[in-house]
Amino acid sequence: MQRRAVLKPVLASSTYPSRHLRHCSCCHHTSSNPSLHSSSPAPAENRPSASLPDDPSITHACVTGIHTLSPTVRQLDLRLLCNKELPTRDPFSFVAGQWVDFFVPSLPHCGGFSMVSPPETLPRLSLAIKGSPLSRSLHARWAHGTVAEGDVVGLRVGGGFHFQMTEAHWVEGTRLTLFAGGVGINPMMSILAHVVSWIEHKEVKCKEGREEGERLTGEGALDDRIARGLGVEENCAVRAQAPFRVALVYSAATRAELLFEEKIQKWAEQHSEWFSVLFIVTREKGEGKEREGGGEGGQLRYREGSRMDEKVIWDAVEGGEGIRGRKKALAYVCGPAKMIDDVEDMLLGKLKAEGAREGRCCLEASQVVAEKWW
Repeated sequence: MQRRAVLKPVLASSTYPSRHLRHCSCCHHTSSNPSLHSSSPAPAENRPSASLPDDPSITHACVTGIHTLSPTVRQLDLRLLCNKELPTRDPFSFVAGQWVDFFVPSLPHCGGFSMVSPPETLPRLSLAIKGSPLSRSLHARWAHGTVAEGDVVGLRVGGGFHFQMTEAHWVEGTRLTLFAGGVGINPMMSILAHVVSWIEHKEVKCKEGREEGERLTGEGALDDRIARGLGVEENCAVRAQAPFRVALVYSAATRAELLFEEKIQKWAEQHSEWFSVLFIVTREKGEGKEREGGGEGGQLRYREGSRMDEKVIWDAVEGGEGIRGRKKALAYVCGPAKMIDDVEDMLLGKLKAEGAREGRCCLEASQVVAEKWW
């Protein structure tokens, strides 16, 4: 998700380093900018600072890569604390789905953008920023204009929109349903990558445990005594039933604006037993009918010329399990404000869409998490 800039001036201060770092040495070039000059200097209280705020809650990071994801979205790859000259900061950590306050030297306030990478990749992380060189947002304009590899930025984690995968989700068969619109896919990518990493790690541990059990017993199964001795989770066998499910419903105006499409397709193909995807393209011609886009068992589907309606929303939540699916559901919603409100209201039973089925049960408020930073 992309938040509007927080209009709080970053004032010049005697506590800032006198040498203003503009680049980091890990990216092979360092320079300094001792002062900013202007033929018509702004008042001191409004003048942008040429350095990052001297605040221990702000972590410095180096831009290591710049990628174009769509006609309107750029991805910035960052690496934390990549210059020995930068002061030591508080430890940086985040939970999948959170955003960061984003500080750029010379800009007078912070912007806000969601991570698209999972916590598992730290000290490297990535942000996806929508905009153009003419954007109203100064930070989006910078990201689509003058940014260069080696630039130093500041990050501060925030937000209550996040998901932490646990054994309970796996064993109890949580139905994690993600509804994303536009750049609302950004925190969902962080969550998805985190879930994929968690499950793949678990699969490796279970495989190692089974192989060791075969070596010790000559059989494919582990008895409780050997499993405990090896430290293997008793619920490894649950993998065969795959009760845990993830469904992604992702809507964008055009096919070109479907961010991370190839990566999502790959996950759907590799993990079709627990991951399903519906891509919706709203502004391209189509009859609103779904078509398969690959993957086993129709787990990857496309729909053109329509929007998220009640049927799409509840099919994703229930997964063909009806009331049982609803009881296990945990829904996340992120995107444009109206889309968030509409989907959330449908899930909570506050909004009856045209053609809504009577008697439709709703989710509890504790089962719905919406990204409302405004």
